[in-house]
Amino acid sequence: MRICLTILCILLTSSAIFAQAHLCISNGQTANSIDFKPEQVDSYLHLDRYKVVLFGERHNGSFDPEIEYHLLANLNKRYGIRHVFKEIGVAAAWHFNQYLLSGDTSYLYSTPLPCTYGQWPVFWTRLYNYNSGLPDHLKFIIHGVDFERTEVFKTIIQLSPEGRSVPASLHAVMDTIAAHVADKPLGFFVFTGGRMTATIDNSPFTKTLRYIQAQLAVHPHDAETYFGANYPVIKDIIANTSRVTVKPKPRNKTMFRAIRRAVRDHQIQKFAGIFGGQHTTYTVRSSISNAAVRLPGIRKTDILNIEEVLYNLEHGGGTSVKAHDQIKSLNTGCKASIWPADAVPGYRKRADYVIIADLLR
Repeated sequence: MRICLTILCILLTSSAIFAQAHLCISNGQTANSIDFKPEQVDSYLHLDRYKVVLFGERHNGSFDPEIEYHLLANLNKRYGIRHVFKEIGVAAAWHFNQYLLSGDTSYLYSTPLPCTYGQWPVFWTRLYNYNSGLPDHLKFIIHGVDFERTEVFKTIIQLSPEGRSVPASLHAVMDTIAAHVADKPLGFFVFTGGRMTATIDNSPFTKTLRYIQAQLAVHPHDAETYFGANYPVIKDIIANTSRVTVKPKPRNKTMFRAIRRAVRDHQIQKFAGIFGGQHTTYTVRSSISNAAVRLPGIRKTDILNIEEVLYNLEHGGGTSVKAHDQIKSLNTGCKASIWPADAVPGYRKRADYVIIADLLR
């Protein structure tokens, strides 16, 4: 009898665990909204346990702006997390930080930037409105830790002081920068008939960027005198020698070095990171999720790694994985749901939790 009761208790407990295995965040009123309840999400993910919260996104302009706004606002409001590392360059991060402080939309739209397409403008507006009500010590700071793109040329011009003469040593490099401010955004793939048929050679951009970085670096005194209060941003641009490539492994290493430098310089104890899933997955040794344990005061148990799975992406844009029927069936009735990674086929070793979203709901 005792054995039977024990088995029955185990079955009942298992059923209860299974019934609570996922958290549904759906029923948003519009196609790009979700029903995000901070208390439920906190209770489910136990966000209070972590110093580093990483989100492995799928680079789409439909669902990512929605979930990321709620996640970041919640982390800031409840746990004071204000530092956000993103898969963008130093120049792009400067634009976003200037907008969050000023509300001047020219910082977002006068220069082609990543994370400004689709629903991203709604994200930035909401984040600005939230941020404007915060005391200075809680306001968001966006850190760009990936390679620079063509917006870097216009950004350097914008960082140049009006009315101040360019030092003779910087004439040539500033002329080069001015000649490239109208360069088109970088491309990486050629698509024909909806299929990738070739990769784009960005070596001319890289060559120009390295020349600019080198010339500014060999004249640090003149550069600091000329750019004045903006020189720290210029210095970070000079230091950003991350490879201009879609390959994740070399970028993982340079992005982590940039994170480590920012953690040291800003004395950051807690932060959020938004990167593509290939940069956060535990199955890639160089990933930021694995490297984060090398930061001061960070242990493996301090890191929360959430990965995203999206389907019906033909209407949602962005990169995708082919979510098979087993994964889709987990999301039945939900626009989006959060699952422990070990409950999602193929993700047990990749993350701690998985968000599954149907972009057509």
